[in-house]
Amino acid sequence: MRKVLAMATVVLVLMASNFSIQTNADTTDELKDVRDQRKIIDEDLSEAESKIAAILAELEALKSEIERIEAERIEYQESADKTEDEIENTLDEISLLDEEMEELDRKMEERNEILKKRMSSIQKSGGAITYLEVIFGASSFSDFINRVSAVNKITNSDAALLEQQKEDNLKKQEKQMLVFDKLDDLNAFKAEQEEMNALMSQQLASSEKQKEELENKKQELDALTDKLEMESSELASLEGEVKQRIAEEKRQAEIAAEKEQRAAETAVTQAAFEKPKQPNDNKIKTAQKEETDKGKQKNSDNKTFTVTATAYTAKCDGCSGVTSTGIDLNNNPDAKVIAVDPSVIPLGSTVYVEGYGYATAEDTGGAIKGNKIDVFVPDKQAAAKWGIRTVKVTIVR
Repeated sequence: MRKVLAMATVVLVLMASNFSIQTNADTTDELKDVRDQRKIIDEDLSEAESKIAAILAELEALKSEIERIEAERIEYQESADKTEDEIENTLDEISLLDEEMEELDRKMEERNEILKKRMSSIQKSGGAITYLEVIFGASSFSDFINRVSAVNKITNSDAALLEQQKEDNLKKQEKQMLVFDKLDDLNAFKAEQEEMNALMSQQLASSEKQKEELENKKQELDALTDKLEMESSELASLEGEVKQRIAEEKRQAEIAAEKEQRAAETAVTQAAFEKPKQPNDNKIKTAQKEETDKGKQKNSDNKTFTVTATAYTAKCDGCSGVTSTGIDLNNNPDAKVIAVDPSVIPLGSTVYVEGYGYATAEDTGGAIKGNKIDVFVPDKQAAAKWGIRTVKVTIVR
């Protein structure tokens, strides 16, 4: 008899354990799914943050490049200003050369006139014979010497004029070549200046465009990061709820298993000292029926009904942050507490609220009447997110 009842006890304990294992397995799978989702989102978040870091590095390098271009533009502008001064000086030099060439032209023209008159006089008087006639027409030797000296002076003067004319012509040609060289320099300065200005403007425009594209891309990644952080935060909150639910389910399962085991042990002890009043098989069936009836009674203790649920925080206007049962919510911002109508849900009850998790009824409220509850959340943002919901509430104990 004792062996059979002991086996029945083991069967009942195993049944309770199997139920507990199945319940925990379902919740554990849910927790795994939440963690897998959060892992994916955290990986995406890490990738987005890496891209943002790379873009910030590019922007910093681009900023340095733009500053370098601007510095070069300033430096080149200073050089261009100096070049402009040089151009003005060169133009002044060209003007001076033009004046000098005009002066040379004037002197050469004067010499040409002298030579023309001299040649015209020679032609009119019969050419070079005139000089001989002058020399041999002397009346005395001293007159001869004087006449020879005069002729030499005239011919030397003509030769000097011609030589000066030649030198001035060479000077004019040299000055003209110098003017041409200076004009070439001016054109080269101007072309270089225009080319450099165009190149720097192009570089600056390209850098500014690239900077704008990177800033737009960064804004998109910032928005994606904010979204991923919000999703990660929501999943972290959900993970915490699931963990709390697993712990509560485990605790409830342990309590149920302990009750079942005590009941079975009590039945075995009583059977050991009672006189059998029926066959062994009937005794076992009776024990099993008693345990089943206990299970039904236990399940009937859990009351489930629908309520309207709102949310509140410890830092609302006029709130002390202390519940009606004395819990300081300011010091326990993560506590799972609800405000109830004690005539519907007794204070101190452990309940399961759909979408909120396991909690205790520790508070009341003037507007909490009938099938209404108020769930405690850590901040106003979470309260606004909760809003007003219709949820199922189960009184666990």
